[in-house]
Amino acid sequence: MEAEGRSTSPRMIGPFPMTSNFLKVDPRWRKKLTPEHRVILKACREDFATFLNYWHVRDENGQDRVLGESLWEAQLGFIDTLKEHPYTYHLKARRLGASTLICAYDAWVARFGPVGARVHIFSRVEADSRELLYGRDGASNIVYGLKHLPEWMQLPMRVRANDIVLEAGQDDHRVIVAYASDGDVSAGTFCTLAHIDELARMEAAERLWQAV
Repeated sequence: MEAEGRSTSPRMIGPFPMTSNFLKVDPRWRKKLTPEHRVILKACREDFATFLNYWHVRDENGQDRVLGESLWEAQLGFIDTLKEHPYTYHLKARRLGASTLICAYDAWVARFGPVGARVHIFSRVEADSRELLYGRDGASNIVYGLKHLPEWMQLPMRVRANDIVLEAGQDDHRVIVAYASDGDVSAGTFCTLAHIDELARMEAAERLWQAV
């Protein structure tokens, strides 16, 4: 089971507060930003499904594809659920694309969510949460997708041991952090979105949920 939860606000994109910084891009491409690019950026800010048309994934065989071009009916239904509900619990089997979709959602919140957005990813062990962030055995996840966004959609990114930072401005640092499932690991730390992977298998699930 995976679970996600997020804060709410009167001014929303889907379930998230609107950000005025959605037109921020890497300074190298700022002067090349066309009116069409601006329209697409606004559309991506307002709709997660639109963002998926620019989100690349790579499978374990090294094949790259655009996630939005190959969504299943169940994935489309899950996208609608994410838009409508502040807390989502997803009972899933393996290899159905749920984790891939949720990781794209993590990236969307970091890129287009509120100023200073923080996304926390929790798994039973740190290696599993890092896999969601960085990928493993040739398969991709969040870092790969962010690096393969169109250049005019990217933000400057710093990749560190357990997190990545997107620089949207001097006072707008967006962070995605990988955690292990220690029950008190993020207590006292605000997050815009919490992605809890395999919650049902965690020994300290209740403590972790309270800490989040």
